[in-house]
Amino acid sequence: MNKIIKLNQLLKNIKPKLSVESYIFCTIKYSDKVGLKNLDPLCTFKEDEGLTLILEKSSALKNGFKSEQVFKKITLQVYSNLADIGLTSVISTCLSDDGISANIVAGFYHDHIFVPSDKADKAFNILNSLSEKS
Repeated sequence: MNKIIKLNQLLKNIKPKLSVESYIFCTIKYSDKVGLKNLDPLCTFKEDEGLTLILEKSSALKNGFKSEQVFKKITLQVYSNLADIGLTSVISTCLSDDGISANIVAGFYHDHIFVPSDKADKAFNILNSLSEKS
């Protein structure tokens, strides 16, 4: 299938879903992994400096993590193959054009975009509009 046609089909069917929960990104040292199970992270990522966690804000605060940056998760409900080209690039560009940062996490089935909480509704509307225009 032509890559442009495939990208347009993906964009048309993104069906963004805005989470109710708020999230923060934080980190722990590898030696501190004892309580990791109790934190129930949405996502972890191993970096040289430590283990990055994406936690629900309520869990993070309850466990002593603090962050000035709070995010909402927007899930693109379209199934996107990990090898698909261009989807996250278009999403990131559309949001950045409106001054919205996008932290994108690729899951096996879907892409998840973490946007600042105070701009989540605007980001959600932008993505819906993008889908309608495609």
